Amino acid sequence: MVKVTAPMMSLAATGTLAKAITFSTWKGRPYVRTRVIPANPHTGLQVGMRSGIAAYPYIWNERLAAAGQALWNAAVGTEAISGFNLFTRLSQRSLRNNYGPFYVPAKQGQAGTPAPPGDAAATQDGTDLDITFTDNPLGYGILLFHSLTTPFTPGIINLTAVVPAGLQLWVHRNPGVGTHYYDCRTFAEDGGVGALETQFIGTIV
Repeated sequence: MVKVTAPMMSLAATGTLAKAITFSTWKGRPYVRTRVIPANPHTGLQVGMRSGIAAYPYIWNERLAAAGQALWNAAVGTEAISGFNLFTRLSQRSLRNNYGPFYVPAKQGQAGTPAPPGDAAATQDGTDLDITFTDNPLGYGILLFHSLTTPFTPGIINLTAVVPAGLQLWVHRNPGVGTHYYDCRTFAEDGGVGALETQFIGTIV
C-alpha cells in the first residue's frame, strides 16, 4: 500500500483507474493500491463462520443487558478494541471449535450440556423454508445445521445459522428445489452444547 499526497492532482481521489489501481483512504490517510477482486469460494467453513457474524449484533443489542455488555467491556483490558469486538472474536473461536457463542466472558469453558430444542420442523414458504422449534428453557439459543445429503455429521462446515433464544424461527432463504436435511442443538451461556435434536427434513417443490 502506497501513501499518496494530492492524488490525481486533486485534494482527494477514490475509485479504480483502468481496472488496475484503486485510490481510497484509511483512517483519513489517502493511499493507492493494486486493484484486488476478493475471492468468495462460499465454502462450508466460510458459511458457518458467517452464521455467527450475522447473529452477534442481535445477541449484543437484544440479549446482553447493560451489565453483560459492561463485563465484556471490562474484559478488554488494555487492548484497543471494544467489548463487542472481544465478544465477537472469542465467540467465533468457540464456534470454530463446534461450540456456541458465550454470553459471559468469565464463564467461557463449554461445560454446559443443555437439552436439545423440541418440535423442530421445516415448512415450505414459497421458495423459502421456515425452520421452527421450541427453545429449551435453560438454553441461550440453537446451532442449526443443514445438508443436502443424509446422513451427515453436524459441525462448523454445515452450520447454517446461530439462532438466539426467544426467536424460535429462522427462515432459510432460497435453499433450492429438493429435499433438505437439518439438525440442531442448544447452546448454553458458556457456549457448551447439548445433544442433537432428531434430524428433520424440509422440501421445496
